[in-house]
Amino acid sequence: MKTDNYFFSMVSLTSFLLAIGCADPTQPDYYKLGLVDVSGTVLLDGNPLDNATIEFVDPDSQSFSYGITDASGHYTLMFDSRKSGIIPGEKQIRIRSGVPSGLAEGATAVATEEEDPDRVVEATSVAVPSCYKELGKVKVTVSGSESNFDFDLSSDCNTTGRKN
Repeated sequence: MKTDNYFFSMVSLTSFLLAIGCADPTQPDYYKLGLVDVSGTVLLDGNPLDNATIEFVDPDSQSFSYGITDASGHYTLMFDSRKSGIIPGEKQIRIRSGVPSGLAEGATAVATEEEDPDRVVEATSVAVPSCYKELGKVKVTVSGSESNFDFDLSSDCNTTGRKN
């Protein structure tokens, strides 16, 4: 009987150690990225902008975090389809009507040549002026001390968009 308990204990311990050692290597280690949770509101001419995509793009234009606005214009940035947040630093802002198809399908927020970022799945009833769809009009610096970024856009493009 003592041998059976010893054998069962060893099998259980071995199974547990194997399970711990077999973590999914495709899962990113988010902790090492220093992600900052960012949210805010997007307005157009003082009205909430519903169902629009806001992207905070790195200067190299190779990666970004994104958010989709709700009926009140509120968004929360997503690093990828599983994790909210953004890597701190200088960012260029792009705001577009609707939801690009890659984001709607839960794709990760890394730009690739295969994606067509202008293909929109579902457009908002209000079109975002083209000046806000291009990178460079609006820029921000994301740090751990600031996590709210509100934007008040103007139809005539006379504002840089950032509400202070």
